[in-house]
Amino acid sequence: MQKKRYTNAWEQRKFRDFTTLSQGLQIAIVDRFTEPSLDRHFYITNEFLNPDSKKQYFIDSPSKNVIANKSDILMTRTGNTGKVVTDVEGAFHNNFFKIAYSQEEIAKLFLFYLLNLPKIQREMLNRAGNSTIPDLNHADFYKIDVKLPRIEEQTAIGKFFRTLDNTIAIYKRKLDGLRELKKAYLQQMFPQAGETVPRLRFEGFSEPWEVNRLGDVADIVGGGTPDTANNEYWNGDIDWYAPAEIGGQVYISNSRRASITLHPHFTTPHICAFFHIYCME
Repeated sequence: MQKKRYTNAWEQRKFRDFTTLSQGLQIAIVDRFTEPSLDRHFYITNEFLNPDSKKQYFIDSPSKNVIANKSDILMTRTGNTGKVVTDVEGAFHNNFFKIAYSQEEIAKLFLFYLLNLPKIQREMLNRAGNSTIPDLNHADFYKIDVKLPRIEEQTAIGKFFRTLDNTIAIYKRKLDGLRELKKAYLQQMFPQAGETVPRLRFEGFSEPWEVNRLGDVADIVGGGTPDTANNEYWNGDIDWYAPAEIGGQVYISNSRRASITLHPHFTTPHICAFFHIYCME
């Protein structure tokens, strides 16, 4: 089936034309609860934005104007300004704006991704100021210019990006699973401290591993620091790797810079943090 094509020009608008902001409720930690109950509401705070946080807070009987449901969009207004949340239910903290919107003019998912656009994020941060704790106020948010297509195209765009996000989440879970599997194999396929036999081996291997010093099986050669100010030595075909280019488990096939020669343009008094290790036959 051929996808519908949209040709209408997008309309220039401001957020004040189709959104209304309201702030949340600030409840001291001593007045929060860590267990849910019939009259308590989940309390949406900045900690909720941290995927590694295990803390959950609940508060008693908040007013309706500080309660968000899954159709609402929340956005942090102070501190880490511009973090957008939706599909969550509960009472929200004073650090958040709830962004009410006209469903006849704007589709929820389109607004969600519109607020996450780098251009919009930059403008919100600029308007929030450069103080220690940036704070975006109502008036500055309302002044931001945006472009809107018709509601049908908004809906199509929102669904498209939600599908992409769902696909990314699926692959991320698979990637996380593979990383955990690799970690488990590293534990099982290399001898543990005080052992010479790994707990998991390929078929056909049973003898214990030999214990050797690294210096007995490898030579370590220190890197060099080139004369970076002299452009004469660059734009060659010999890869040159800086320590900043290599980190963690990242492997690269080409360097960002290349030298025309290895010697003698590297200054030897400096100690380079990157070493080449050559295994001996």
